[in-house]
Amino acid sequence: MRLLRRSALFFHSSNIPCIRAYLRGTAIPDLTDSHDAEIVLVSKYVLDLQDKSSEVFDSFLVVVTDHMLANALLCPDLTNAPKSYKNVTFYLDTPLLVRQLGLEGKFKQKVVKNLIDVLYSLGATVATFTHLRNELDSVIKGAARHVEHQSGRGAIVAKARRSGTTRSDLIILAGQIDDKLEDARIKIINTPRYIEKFQIDEAEFENVLDDEISYFNPRTRENDINSVRSIYVLRGNTSAQTVERIKATLVTSNAGFASAAFQYGQRHEASHEVSSVITDFSLANMAWLKAPLGAPAVPAAELLALSYAALEPSKELFERYLREIEKLETQGKITERDHQLLRSSQLASAELMNLTLGEEDALSEQTVTEMLRRVTGEIRKEENDKYRKERDAHQRTREKLARQRADRERAQKRIYWRCERQATVYAWCATMGVGLVLAVGLIGGWIGMAPENPVVDGLFAVVSATVVLYTVINLIWGTWGTTIKNIHGWVRDWCLGWSLRRKAAETGLDLVAPQ
Repeated sequence: MRLLRRSALFFHSSNIPCIRAYLRGTAIPDLTDSHDAEIVLVSKYVLDLQDKSSEVFDSFLVVVTDHMLANALLCPDLTNAPKSYKNVTFYLDTPLLVRQLGLEGKFKQKVVKNLIDVLYSLGATVATFTHLRNELDSVIKGAARHVEHQSGRGAIVAKARRSGTTRSDLIILAGQIDDKLEDARIKIINTPRYIEKFQIDEAEFENVLDDEISYFNPRTRENDINSVRSIYVLRGNTSAQTVERIKATLVTSNAGFASAAFQYGQRHEASHEVSSVITDFSLANMAWLKAPLGAPAVPAAELLALSYAALEPSKELFERYLREIEKLETQGKITERDHQLLRSSQLASAELMNLTLGEEDALSEQTVTEMLRRVTGEIRKEENDKYRKERDAHQRTREKLARQRADRERAQKRIYWRCERQATVYAWCATMGVGLVLAVGLIGGWIGMAPENPVVDGLFAVVSATVVLYTVINLIWGTWGTTIKNIHGWVRDWCLGWSLRRKAAETGLDLVAPQ
């Protein structure tokens, strides 16, 4: 029960801020980067379930899905908003481009890919600016220069060392950026020129950014400012109260950057307008709510993304850890080899979170000593042939389960979108039929048609009566949904539900749309 309460806290920290932010028109959750010890424990529990018990993990995932669906119940804007992102272009920030290229691991790459897939399914366009493409090139080349040096730091360098990626590999990848982005369906769009009418106060926005983010590279700050300025230029004089009706917005994984953009917008725009920057977490949540069955992988991806993120040491904790192991090497308490192992081993990073639960005050000389003992023990264990065979067999089982899950999700997506297209066609046919009846009735009444054929005469009488009845109902109960537009939506939803129930009975897949 205590673990379940911790789980509730875990989801509360991610969902409720999204709801509150959406209702005030920002789609930016007010999340912090702190590592709460209980959230770390829940994250470890989630990842352990995924690793050891697929059935229990699926049950746990039901709880996550219910929490995400609660957003639709609590946010009236989500239920009334259009069901697509047609005519909206989402521009990805550099950190998301880094993840999409797999430079921070396959899982983070998959999360970005899932987001791109669901956005395109909903009619959106995904792109990036040329200045962000150039920043991506600089980031990769910078990592290449430092990957073989002991002083090299950063997520890309750490991942490259763990995976054996060399300096040459990164340089080659930098030369393939355009092709890689094109394969990922990310368009590269020229950064808009400066237009004084839509120019933001860059000095003021820079101050807001500095309050939220500690930049190590001034060039990064300049690119962030340029990105926000570009969104204002693309939007021009238009304003929108929902994400579905904006022309363009920047998507970032940096909640601090999104918060700064929102604060600046509050000072210079109406508070109900959508911020120029939104987080990928919020966007994935909102996009999934539009078509849950069309993107079945999103809840699991969000859950695992939160869990993995919670188990990554904060920047402050990791810096303190590096200082501690450097001090111990200087004092001769650990060897140079021990220092290198503690600095670059993925096992060391995991043990750091196991022993401290993300709390800086829990880090001490004794902590590092225990970490070294555990890491060296695990390395010896991995060298054992029996252990390696068991690990490989377990990995094959995990891969098989992952393939089965992926096949099921692909089938769900394919069937859902096919049914959605059919339902849309049926709805348009019904709408045009109703419109034709109304048009014939109105024209016949206006020109006073009196056919000699009694059958045609009776048909006109029925049509005219239908027009009169429809008009009376619409005048009295128009707000109850008797407009042609709402009839179109009702027919579409009914046809979609009927098609999904029929396909669910045929295939045995869970295709019943959440209500």
